[in-house]
Amino acid sequence: NTQASREAFRVLGGVRGGITDNINFDAFYSYSRTTNTNIQKGNISRSRFINALTVEFVPGSTTQLRCVDAAARGAGCVPLNIFGTSLPSRAALNYLAIQATNITTSELTNAVASINGTLFNLGFGADDVGFAAGVEYRKMGSEFIPDTFLASGDVLGFNAGLPTKGGYDVKEVFGEVRVPIVEDGFIHALEGNGAFRYSDYSLDRVGGNWTYNFGGEFAPIEDIRFRGQYS
Repeated sequence: NTQASREAFRVLGGVRGGITDNINFDAFYSYSRTTNTNIQKGNISRSRFINALTVEFVPGSTTQLRCVDAAARGAGCVPLNIFGTSLPSRAALNYLAIQATNITTSELTNAVASINGTLFNLGFGADDVGFAAGVEYRKMGSEFIPDTFLASGDVLGFNAGLPTKGGYDVKEVFGEVRVPIVEDGFIHALEGNGAFRYSDYSLDRVGGNWTYNFGGEFAPIEDIRFRGQYS
């Protein structure tokens, strides 16, 4: 049978406040770690199975068997009788049975700092120009840790699962702006918006990447609105 358990740990802290009457700041840091443990009971060891089948008569006896490999005998090898029904002894079955365990861990570190608020008014009856800008750092990692049985492929019915781990981090800068131009003037509403994010990954194959979008809304009258966006 299989038993699975998961342990999760997370810590998070942040601050926020005002820089001026119109501009605020926000910053936080978080760290999380998850550990998944999988225990498989009742599996059969390939090497022990072979050792238990490779037998010889105990010197001086014509009825008593022992495992040929001296090292295996020292580790408790018991001859296995595979012929007939209910012939394997309990001691032999106990020798064959193993408990295999694999552990998977994942970690995430995230830190973000940003400012947001309003800047000025264009004077055509619309809201003030709003903006947000900031920086972000993320670090992600994961590791697979099989025990000796699983890593060596010694569990019957399972391929070898070698230990593996990996991770990356990314540094980002981002910004967003909303520009209300006109509201309830010679037209009902006109507004523009835009945003960008630059991400610098530690992975050579990824490197630096830009993402962005910009667009606007135009409402000649209250009941009709046109919207366009490019990303």
